[in-house]
Amino acid sequence: MEHLKEGNEDREALSEAVKLSMTSLVQNYATIGEPEEEGLIKHGSYHVRGGAGPDDYMIWGDYYYLEALMRMVRGIPGYWYERA
Repeated sequence: MEHLKEGNEDREALSEAVKLSMTSLVQNYATIGEPEEEGLIKHGSYHVRGGAGPDDYMIWGDYYYLEALMRMVRGIPGYWYERA
């Protein structure tokens, strides 16, 4: 959200959508407390319609999930962005 200026009409709605999405991921799909699992988020799929990797772990899903958590909880801007 740091790319949207304060007062931007979309900023509040987008921030709320991110919070709701991340809350759902943490509460319903995270493997927190499940050390035997192979990823951070359950029930990913590489290609749903093609049946490739249904209900599996996706490394890129784990990456973006972790980056979003770092941004929200610790205020870390992410690897690909200029750091202050």
